[in-house]
Amino acid sequence: MQNATPHEQLAGARRSKSNAFTTLTAFATACAAACAVMLSCAQAHAQIRNPNDHTKYDVELEPHLVYQWANQWWWNDDGIGVGLRASIPVIQNGPVPSINNNLAVTFGVDWAHFDYS
Repeated sequence: MQNATPHEQLAGARRSKSNAFTTLTAFATACAAACAVMLSCAQAHAQIRNPNDHTKYDVELEPHLVYQWANQWWWNDDGIGVGLRASIPVIQNGPVPSINNNLAVTFGVDWAHFDYS
């Protein structure tokens, strides 16, 4: 705006402030909505004092994302991938029968892709 009139410069400044205000308003609205959702959730019910009050399952599958890095002189690269962990319950209500717990054998696999650069 080198050759702009003072009126055009003022209009541009107002437009810039208006865009910043719109962005700030959208951010504040999103934060308020997130807080409202978090505060309106039902209160969590602790089940640990209720023996045998958990869902019965034969296998629990837990997929997850993987990020691995190596910082050695022979291998300096990062990798991203996926993984899966499986838990098989051995004792449904134990080893402490007075609380809600179980004992499971867990195994899993992780795979990460490295760039080799």
